[in-house]
Amino acid sequence: MKSHGLKPSCVTINSVINLYCHSGNLVEAEKWIKMMPEMGVSPNVVTYNILLDGFGRNLQFDKCFQLLEEMEGNGLIPNAISYGSLVNQLCKDGRLLEAHVVFSDMISRGVLPTANIYNMLINGYCNQGKMQDAFKIFDTMSINNVVPTLFTYNALVNGLCKKGKVEEAEELASKLKDKNLKLDAITYNCLISGYSMKGNIHKCLELYEEMKISGIKPTVSTYHPLIVGCKKEGLTLVEKLINEIEGYIWYREMVANGFLPSVSVAHALLTGLKEEGKLQEVQIMYSEMSVKGLDYSSANDDLFVVGKV
Repeated sequence: MKSHGLKPSCVTINSVINLYCHSGNLVEAEKWIKMMPEMGVSPNVVTYNILLDGFGRNLQFDKCFQLLEEMEGNGLIPNAISYGSLVNQLCKDGRLLEAHVVFSDMISRGVLPTANIYNMLINGYCNQGKMQDAFKIFDTMSINNVVPTLFTYNALVNGLCKKGKVEEAEELASKLKDKNLKLDAITYNCLISGYSMKGNIHKCLELYEEMKISGIKPTVSTYHPLIVGCKKEGLTLVEKLINEIEGYIWYREMVANGFLPSVSVAHALLTGLKEEGKLQEVQIMYSEMSVKGLDYSSANDDLFVVGKV
């Protein structure tokens, strides 16, 4: 382009930098931004946002902070995308204190966080079990008139369930209707998993029925806690669930879609069917698992004993 006397646009160079960032070649990406003045093109906010995302995904956070300073030195004001990219990667890396500092800094500079940025922090705190901090961010969100999304509530519901506070999680989920939001498969899966961990399988089945009535299709994450919980409760419930999900139709769909049953799910299904006297089904399922080459490592011996009839 240069040899033909043409000057590349900022959009063109940004596309090149973006390609290098996505391929993980950050050295080349940074070379291009340094060459931009020689080409008569000035980097813009988008240029820096691409680099921030690239270095952030590679956990080079010191470089990200340098880029923010460089932006301001060049008279560019970081926007919500600039800060959001950094907050997102810091949260994913578990560096919540630094993420919160960046979050506070953007507010102090008059850049208003979007719902997605609030969600990043809330989800980060929930994943670490810091529910008090998560709800503080949630309250700040409301104070600043930022409308929580379904993701916001699902993150909080999931966090509460993991802490064993399933009743509180269900109460929070019940408020979604007042917010013109509908519970989805993720909401139900979190609640079912939470009640399963507490040993309340009857509540799990109640939520499972409610889920179907609402027209929400159960997923693998729905069936896993249900089957494991039913196995602990008794074989009658295992059989009920197996019949409900049409047993091997679900199993085949699961494998066909790239999902592998966990050891506990496979063991529960095989044991339940064997003790119900459905030996042919046990043989079919165990044979399919062997043919598929599913590797359950040290648990293979246990499954072999259950599957052998």
